[in-house]
Amino acid sequence: MIVILPLIKWSLIANALNDAFKLKNRDGIHMANNEILSEIKKAEEDARKAVSEATEDKNQKVAKARADARSIVEDGEEEAVKAAQTALKSGEAKINAQRSEIIEAGVREAESVAMKSQSNIPKAVDFLLEEFEREIRV
Repeated sequence: MIVILPLIKWSLIANALNDAFKLKNRDGIHMANNEILSEIKKAEEDARKAVSEATEDKNQKVAKARADARSIVEDGEEEAVKAAQTALKSGEAKINAQRSEIIEAGVREAESVAMKSQSNIPKAVDFLLEEFEREIRV
């Protein structure tokens, strides 16, 4: 901005001076100093306006870019939350399925042990009776 401002200003001043010198020779009448100064002042004012407009345009673009960036970040955060919730639900479903499988396997094993123990009851009774009878005989 520091380099551009003088270039714009001097460019506009140079254009005003060129215009002033062209007017100087019109009908052989020299342009008065105050007319030259007024042309220079007009060129400076035009330069200030151009810089002011450029600065305002830059500020508006920066503000828009920041607003766009905030919007993109907010959208990204919302998408991340949704993805996390989806992953959590999926994980919970898998855990519940595994839990059900483990419980079913435990129930089957318990039933199997119960059936085996039922079949061993007569043997256990016979064994205890034999042991009791042996103790009585001694």
